[in-house]
Order: sequence, then C-alpha cells, then structure tokens
Amino acid sequence: TVERTAMYAFRQVQHFWGINAEFFADLLRWSSRLHEIGLAISHTQYHKHGAYLIKYSDLSGFSHQLQQAISIIIRSHRRKINADIFSSYSEEQAKNLIRLAILLRLSVTLNRGRSNTQPPPSFKINADSHALSIEFEPDWLKQNPLTRADLESEAEHLKAVGYALSIS
Repeated sequence: TVERTAMYAFRQVQHFWGINAEFFADLLRWSSRLHEIGLAISHTQYHKHGAYLIKYSDLSGFSHQLQQAISIIIRSHRRKINADIFSSYSEEQAKNLIRLAILLRLSVTLNRGRSNTQPPPSFKINADSHALSIEFEPDWLKQNPLTRADLESEAEHLKAVGYALSIS
C-alpha cells in the first residue's frame, strides 16, 4: 500500500533529512491514508480537490495547522509541485513538508498498480541531502517499464523544487 511504502521510505531517510520526530511520521501516515480523498469529487485534479477537503473540513482531533500541513502534502503528491503553496511556512518547515510530499509522491508512483508485489527498494539520501536515490532489485526496472517511466517523470518534477532523483 501507499502508506506502507511511504513509512518504509521514511524510516530509511528520516535521519539523513533530520525529520526524526514522530510528528513527521504521523503527518506522512495521515497524508498517505487521505491522499485519494479528492476522488470522491472527481478524478481530474483529485489532488487539488483532496487538499481543499482536508483544509476546510472540520476534522475532529486535527488542529487547523495540522490540517493545513496535510492539505499541502496531498496537494503536492502529484503533477507539478507548486512551490508557492509552501510560502506561509518558515524555510525549515517548508523544507520538511516538501520532503514528506516527495516521499508520498514516490510511494504513490511505486504503488501505481495497487499491487505490492515488488521487493521493496532502498531509499538513500546523498551527502548534500537534496539528492535521493532509489535502488531496486536487479532487472526489476527492466521488467516494469511503466513504473520506470513514471519515476523518470518524477525526477523532472522534483528538479523544480531543487531535488535530484536517481533510480537504479
């Protein structure tokens, strides 16, 4: 599932990205569970619909600030990442939200067929912390060309927010 993949990736990169707090794990977990809520409205741009629903709904147990953060991660989980939506946050907060959005984006991409039959890849952060690599079992990417193409497309989207993605 998307949540399982996101949390697996989170555990591998949290130390390198400095997002060790349980708060960030919860934020990613909730975003993973809710990322498709916008499908209740329309498949077209469902990430925008989902972000709106989370931002403006009365969700018991969630503060307005928490809903706003989940909303932004959901809004950023597909297509182009609009850096402007992070502008109301401090630089450090925005960096952490972007990183959680990246993990959600990759998890959605890796679960594109809704079957979790692939062996889990390894997620690694390079020294500058703005470069992420995903390593798969040998020949897995050759056997899954659509996922490879989606990941290559993701690499282009991530460049727009200053992150590099390599897959092997």
